[in-house]
Amino acid sequence: MRTNQAVAGRRKLPICWHAETFDPKMASVRLRIFYPMRALKERGYPVREYRGGALDCAAIIFSKSDSPEALSIAEAAMRQSRRIIYDVCDNIFEKPPANERERQRHERAKTIMRHASAITCSTGSLAQLLTQVVPEIAHKMVVIPDALEEAQPFARDPSLAERFLLWRLRRFLRRHRGALHLVWFGKCKKGYAGIEHLNPLVELIERITLVRPVTLTVISNRRRLYHSRSRGWGIPKFYLPWSLATFDAALRMHEVAVIPVEANPYTIGKTINRPATALMAGLGVIADPIPAYEELRPFIFLGDWENGLRHYSECPPAADERIAAAQAHLREYYSSDVVTDRWVDVLEG
Repeated sequence: MRTNQAVAGRRKLPICWHAETFDPKMASVRLRIFYPMRALKERGYPVREYRGGALDCAAIIFSKSDSPEALSIAEAAMRQSRRIIYDVCDNIFEKPPANERERQRHERAKTIMRHASAITCSTGSLAQLLTQVVPEIAHKMVVIPDALEEAQPFARDPSLAERFLLWRLRRFLRRHRGALHLVWFGKCKKGYAGIEHLNPLVELIERITLVRPVTLTVISNRRRLYHSRSRGWGIPKFYLPWSLATFDAALRMHEVAVIPVEANPYTIGKTINRPATALMAGLGVIADPIPAYEELRPFIFLGDWENGLRHYSECPPAADERIAAAQAHLREYYSSDVVTDRWVDVLEG
């Protein structure tokens, strides 16, 4: 771990983060803002959120910001010789702008990137996607992965309604005792990623003969989409609205996370967060291959759905030695200390 407390102690101005929202319910806010801020603070760096006012900061980090306000702040930072860092965890240029509003948003993001002294992103694939659109930023790109989200410091206690939903999930799984309990979790992005990609998986489950019956739980934020897509599924299914208060407990009730992914300009820049989250919770993982998942190939079933389903029908994840090996791998390369070192390198660069 690289400590820079002596440097930080001499720093009079803080490092600020700017974002369109600071809502911890959003994974990008927790992983790309709050966790780095907390880790840097522990190393002696003065950090804070930027919510307007004077730019009394040594550096300002724009977290996927592309609003008119963000551009105005970046231009003010340029005039005042404040260091600008642009942080991005999704391909914000995933598709050509459909209208003038989207075109202007893209142009604002490109302008802030050109002003920045460094552009931090979550994967190498994402860096390549961004530089295809804005080639002149290639020399500024720095990959800083997301740290593991092993703790849930922002999770509150479940409400009465959320406890009831967890009780209903437990009852559903008990009712199908002995079945292989699968779970899919994530947000939906129409036409790019989400619940609609579960249909081929369900068709495969219905087509092949498994040693055990199967259940499927969907944890997401699109109830109507779930009901419209799952109407014809012939396996026992359950929907749980995503909540930071219930997610971890709900995830650990299952045995295998299924992650069907269509390779497109949005998904190929994504991180290992979903399989990593499942593995750290002790679940087996079966997924479609995208670049970020390749390093996990020794530990998960990647692009091999039939063998993965058959394997976990016969071998519970608790008996799969690859899961413990995956957890050791993830802690070695994605611990808070390792990731924070990369933030320190950028800030001190």
